Amino acid sequence: MARDQALPDAQEVLVTREGVAGETYLFEPGTGETRLGWLFAALQTRDREGIGSEILDTVATAIQREYYRDPRRSAASSFELALHQANLILHDMAEQGMRDWMVDFHASVVALAGNELHISVAGEGQVLLARKANLTNISVGLAHSPITDPLQTFSQVASGIAAPRDTLYVAGSPLSSIVAETELKRLALENSANIIASRLTQQTKDTSSTTSLAAVVVVFAPQYAAREKDTTMSAAPAGGRAVNRSYLTPRQPLIIHRGLPRQTLSLLGKGSKAAFNFTRERVWPHVKSGSRQGGRALLQVSKVTGSSLKNVATDRAGRVRFKLPNPTQMGKSAAVGTAQFTLGLRQRLTTLPKSSKLFGVISLILLVLLGGSLLLLQQKRASDAAIQQASETLQEARAKAEAAKTALIYDNRDQANGLLDEASTLTQQLQGKNIYIEESRQLLTEIEEQRDRLQRISRVDSAKVKTIGDFEANISKTPQRLFFVSDALYAYHPENNAIVRMALDGTSQVVQQTSQGIGFFTEGIVHTPDKTITLITDPAGAALFDTKDNSLSKQEISFASTKPVIADAAVFGNRLYVLDRSINNILSYNKTLRGYSAGTPWITDQNFPVRTIVNIAVDGNVYTLHEDGSIHSLFKGVAAEFNQEAVSPIIPATARIITTDEYQFIYVIDPANKRIVVYDKNGKLIRQHVVDVASEFSDATIYPDETKAYVLDGTRVLEISLTE
Repeated sequence: MARDQALPDAQEVLVTREGVAGETYLFEPGTGETRLGWLFAALQTRDREGIGSEILDTVATAIQREYYRDPRRSAASSFELALHQANLILHDMAEQGMRDWMVDFHASVVALAGNELHISVAGEGQVLLARKANLTNISVGLAHSPITDPLQTFSQVASGIAAPRDTLYVAGSPLSSIVAETELKRLALENSANIIASRLTQQTKDTSSTTSLAAVVVVFAPQYAAREKDTTMSAAPAGGRAVNRSYLTPRQPLIIHRGLPRQTLSLLGKGSKAAFNFTRERVWPHVKSGSRQGGRALLQVSKVTGSSLKNVATDRAGRVRFKLPNPTQMGKSAAVGTAQFTLGLRQRLTTLPKSSKLFGVISLILLVLLGGSLLLLQQKRASDAAIQQASETLQEARAKAEAAKTALIYDNRDQANGLLDEASTLTQQLQGKNIYIEESRQLLTEIEEQRDRLQRISRVDSAKVKTIGDFEANISKTPQRLFFVSDALYAYHPENNAIVRMALDGTSQVVQQTSQGIGFFTEGIVHTPDKTITLITDPAGAALFDTKDNSLSKQEISFASTKPVIADAAVFGNRLYVLDRSINNILSYNKTLRGYSAGTPWITDQNFPVRTIVNIAVDGNVYTLHEDGSIHSLFKGVAAEFNQEAVSPIIPATARIITTDEYQFIYVIDPANKRIVVYDKNGKLIRQHVVDVASEFSDATIYPDETKAYVLDGTRVLEISLTE
């Protein structure tokens, strides 16, 4: 152990008045728990006829058991999980109707692992640190009083480093309001925990008849000093004071929690005792009298039985045989016998004394109560087991969510994403059990918020959306593509090729409806400098729409195969790039007066995954979007470096990629997930804009200055900001 390792010397201070329950707890690590260190706690609440002490023991035991449950965990993680377990128990108490403790529950809990110090307080609990001549309230701001939410009783944790010769005051109430700070500083100077505790106890008793205090005084001695004191404990130096080191002994308080089964058994016990007293005093004398009468009845039955033996005969071998009637007679006799037995039993019951009847009724009631209590006990056991399992699941999910938050702080995005996935899975399992419904719903919300931060998601709500207009008057069926050219929006009718223009004030009109001999439009690319839209058609071909005069003309273009399959196209300068699936390559065309010259295969890299390309965009480099959601970059037909940052969910094959040489970023339009994913041109994720308000997101186009986007939602056009 290091020479400056701090060892705790702890003593308890406990002064309680009438009506106040207070307790202190010192827990020492057992075998294999050394790395978790010591645990100190001081708790106070109102007595409530003994219930207050039960609450304190229950909370302290829960903290101890959870803190030392898994020695493989770090002290910080164990401490937070232990406090969470205490919060769950207090929440269960509140759910059962015990809520008055929230007004005056005060506690301080401290964990010391090596030199690591972790503290948390509830209510007016206070932890003071005396170091040299300074006294600091290190628990300030960690809690508020009264407690309003049991799940937030222990809501915050502060951590630090304990130094040799520090003195720690762990109090279940504001210690500084009972003992002056100057006195606390003076006591901390060169005094042992035993002396400090004795003087605090005396001062508390002398201060006021109504003052109560539960506190633990911890003095940290250096390792070397502790060894010296151990060897010279019996002989103090002249003029000095021998330090009486107090070794820590862990307490084992029991969890006292009267649930429904125990309450039922307690009630049955009290009822049984009352029934016994009543039976002994009131019923038993009558039972004795009834027993005498029953003896006489038994004598009469014996006589009847003797007369029945006439039906018994003995054969030649001396064996006894009963003379049985034939089956028909037996059936009649059985029916008659049953009727006679029932009648006789009824007569006997009616002739019983009142005391015997009362005793029988009481016995029957007790039997029913016992059966009911056993059934309730079994149900409660199953319920408790389910609640315990759900509590552990919720606790584990919260721990993973907190770990993800920490990983995100250090920009460990892959680890954070994995932890959030695990936390989300656990929380969804918890929701399926219908236990901790509100807590799991809140945790899922927190997980989604963290996931949004992790994935740089900006959710576009109704307050951030502006409706530009609606194509419905001119396009009866939902258009699939939207274009922005020269301060206007364009779309084409998917059935008759009619091209409709929408001004930014929302007014729309058909500007071109004659497309004879051209074929149906399947794709389109805006060429901003020329203010034109190049349209790809089916059968494979091309057309040019000029927004300056609203003219539409067919373009001459040839393909490398007899049955081309045009999946996408892009324009850069005077060149047209066409993705032809029939040859699994990108064809490059030069612009001519009547169309485009013969295309040449552009991808020359033999190792490039050309078969999985679904979409392309060009800004000088060619960017390809693939079926697995990956984006690749090509320069002069050869793969170039592009380090794409992953997103969740992954980009589907139905998405579309957009960029130009004028755009700073690359945009992925993903209708399936109602989002626009923004990358820089090195592959770094900038932002994901999720448009939850769009019910039929089908396409989007980007404003030239990249400050906003226009989203096609069914036949409506929405405007969203890309800068928020």
